[in-house]
Amino acid sequence: LCIDLPGHVRALADHLLADAFATCSHPFGNFPMQKLMDECSAHSRRQLVGILAHQASSAAPDIPIASVYVKALGTCPHEEKMMLSRALLDAPGMLLKMQETRHGQQAARHILKSLRGSEHHEKARMLLFGRHQKAKSTTDADMLQRTVDMLQRQVSAEFNREVEAEAQ
Repeated sequence: LCIDLPGHVRALADHLLADAFATCSHPFGNFPMQKLMDECSAHSRRQLVGILAHQASSAAPDIPIASVYVKALGTCPHEEKMMLSRALLDAPGMLLKMQETRHGQQAARHILKSLRGSEHHEKARMLLFGRHQKAKSTTDADMLQRTVDMLQRQVSAEFNREVEAEAQ
């Protein structure tokens, strides 16, 4: 599992992966799962991301598991980010529910960046930012449109900085 972990810690990590989804959803259990993302082998990380992707539709968009999604979406290789992003996008109502929390907003930004350039990007953008069409007045719609534009500029700027950093 983890190359440089002693045997008893490795056993603990294996135990955490055995019940990964419940541990990620726990208010305190999510912290070791986030750390596990950094410390475990690529195989174990893929296993954890696979569990999170498979269970995305049954996940509660609460802070504990959202913080694990943020960690995975921020640190995993691109293929794993895409798999997890598509799973969260396909979970009915998940992105809109996640958008209501701080960690969920971070996850949504990561999802948009992960899906940029794919056929799923527009679907995610419309789910997250298409809500402005439901505004009750012109003023509300204008305010929401400005917020949408600002968030899209932030996501684009972060993406461009990452591309420039990778190019150097």
